[in-house]
Amino acid sequence: MTAEPKTTTATPSPTSTVCALARRQQDVATRTQLAAAGVPPRTVSHRCRSGVWQRPLPGVVVLHSGPLTWQQRYRSALLYAGARRGAAGAGRSGAALITGVAALSAYRLRCAPAPEHVREVDVLVPEWCGVRSRGGVRVHRTKRLPRAVLLDGRLPVAPLRRAVADAVRGRGGQGVTVPGLLHEVVQTGRLAPDQLAEELRAAQLSGREDVAGVLEEVADGARSPAEGLARGVVLATDLPRPLWNPRLTLDGAFLAVPDAYWPRHGVILEVDSKRHHWAVEDWEATMARHNRLAALGFRVLHVSPKQVRDRPGEVVAALRAALTAGPHGPVTRVRVGR
Repeated sequence: MTAEPKTTTATPSPTSTVCALARRQQDVATRTQLAAAGVPPRTVSHRCRSGVWQRPLPGVVVLHSGPLTWQQRYRSALLYAGARRGAAGAGRSGAALITGVAALSAYRLRCAPAPEHVREVDVLVPEWCGVRSRGGVRVHRTKRLPRAVLLDGRLPVAPLRRAVADAVRGRGGQGVTVPGLLHEVVQTGRLAPDQLAEELRAAQLSGREDVAGVLEEVADGARSPAEGLARGVVLATDLPRPLWNPRLTLDGAFLAVPDAYWPRHGVILEVDSKRHHWAVEDWEATMARHNRLAALGFRVLHVSPKQVRDRPGEVVAALRAALTAGPHGPVTRVRVGR
């Protein structure tokens, strides 16, 4: 009787296992993961001391000697926080999420710095997690750990609405302002005003002075922080109340959607924030529209955010003069919608 041949299962070598781990985690791993892949702790220590590898955070190893990419910085922060959940979650980046300004940069919001310029990486972990902030990583504990959103299929970040709330809780920073952030996520269609308000209420932030006013503005259709400031300036005077962001048609054809329009006077106010207009439409097209309105006879006032902020009296005086001299342009042929 012929014996059946024995079958053997090849055991992956440490080298192949580490290579697979490196591909999966962008050349970043924990010491625990490397040990599980067959790399002895003394080998890890030697390679870090000799400069072949590097240790950006406790327990985290980058498997090369060069500068870290922003993805590797984010991954290192995730592994640092996740590896300290305890034995059950050790080494799992899914145990933590990127949030706050760092997440906003990964979502590519215009108000946030580019990811490579983020100075501190905010990481969200469960409230019972014992990890501490360290080395450019700010740890935030929460009872409401949301489901991760995987950007580029690999980087776990908090859902945008939660990342926004966490950035607001930290009062922005790193060049991000709370009004600019809230206006951008609504006006670019990333979040609906009610979604934003709901998340900020859940985070107990909606009543904060620098938040409540902006929520009112975006709910009422304000398209930029500068426009919101202009609304406040106008409403504080005895000037007639304009229509904000109305859809104007002339003889039935679409005309424009100005920031503010006084229908009885033919006066238009445009707060010309070039940063905002680049986010929503071509700047040259915006100026062409303004020139077309002026050519039709409307009185178009262009003011900058700096003028509204620093010299509101001048803005009010110019509006008052224009309204007094009106009506301007073919006001009877204009119809207003929303």
